[in-house]
Amino acid sequence: MLDRKTPPTYHPVTNIKLQLAEQRHLRKGVPLHIINAGKQEVIRIEIIFRGGTVHEEKNGQAFFATKMLSEGSSRYSAKEIATIMDSHGAYLELAPGFDTSTITIYTLSKHLSVLLPVVQSIVTEPVFPEKELEILKDIKKQKLRVDNSKNATVASKQFRNKLFPEHPYGNFLKEEDIDGISSADLLHFFRQNFHLNYEIIISGAVSSEVENAITGAFNEVPVRENPEVNISLPPETVPGQAIVRKEGSLQSSIRMGRMLFNLQHEDYTSFSVLNTIFGGYFGSRLMKSIREEKGYTYGIYSNTVPMRRAGYFVIGTDVIGEYTHQTIDEILLQIKNLRDIPVDPVELETVKNYMLGSFLSSLNTPFAIADQYKTIYFNDLPLDYYDRYINEINEVSADKLQYLAQKYLVPEELFSVIVGDL
Repeated sequence: MLDRKTPPTYHPVTNIKLQLAEQRHLRKGVPLHIINAGKQEVIRIEIIFRGGTVHEEKNGQAFFATKMLSEGSSRYSAKEIATIMDSHGAYLELAPGFDTSTITIYTLSKHLSVLLPVVQSIVTEPVFPEKELEILKDIKKQKLRVDNSKNATVASKQFRNKLFPEHPYGNFLKEEDIDGISSADLLHFFRQNFHLNYEIIISGAVSSEVENAITGAFNEVPVRENPEVNISLPPETVPGQAIVRKEGSLQSSIRMGRMLFNLQHEDYTSFSVLNTIFGGYFGSRLMKSIREEKGYTYGIYSNTVPMRRAGYFVIGTDVIGEYTHQTIDEILLQIKNLRDIPVDPVELETVKNYMLGSFLSSLNTPFAIADQYKTIYFNDLPLDYYDRYINEINEVSADKLQYLAQKYLVPEELFSVIVGDL
């Protein structure tokens, strides 16, 4: 008979062998990264431009330049691109970002001979047609209006804008920005930041035939490296509180936190353990207190958000309006407890096991392995970063976590945004 009172045995995670990419350059210099893993004949091709929001001269250039890449090139119309992708079961994803922007294609390897000429064309010779741009602008404006009616969206935007004033990390598209974007703006941005300024990552069952197909498509495309953009960060977060009143709202959205650090900082991993205890998983202190005991919300979280040039710490929740101030008081109480009382050994061990188990489970597909590799590569981290990550989680002590709480979780240094009917 199954014994349900005795938990299964577990083995501590002490090391991990993360498969790294084979790095090489094509004939004209395009960097190519290959992660050959998995048995299914499905591959993912990522073309990562070293250009994003931080490189913009006008708000919206990075977003629309990325999204418009599939809307027509010198050799293919938008309809032809969509038809070829759909008829071969390929999925195309266009993702603009702060520091980089990415084209991702998921496909069966047997279709590469048909798909690669299309991909090569939209990467090297997009035309940004005005008609398709106007349609995309209208869609984006409609989505913007819907998003800006949501308390949670407004709170998140206001919070990051206060953390990074007058900085691309804190900028958000407005309707007037969208109206001001033209096809010429996108072509200029493409030529300055995307054109011949990218790297290719292939993951999945990368056979020699797949590698030869990629090489054949991009071998003659030259590379042009842009200098690193040096944009100074704003000063440390100015503490305080901003209230955005939304009449008739039944809930309030709360965002609280501060500017922090990126993955390269010596305290990042240890602080991640502290954050997980505080609000980083379902069994966290914030969830137990504010959701389970108080019943103020369905969910509350805290998170560290690392970017290439900076990072920040944020606490977020949507609560019943009448409990807004009680929720903030409880958040501050839980911060005080972390600062004043060392974490219990059992709680610390539970969180360590949770974090290490979650990390291991995140490596269960070739594409997930590629994602972890990208984190190392594009943040200029050492190749043994994840070995160090595991060691630091295993070795961090309750005293160290209390020290970090006292150093970084200082109530007087936090900034908060509340959106609701207060």
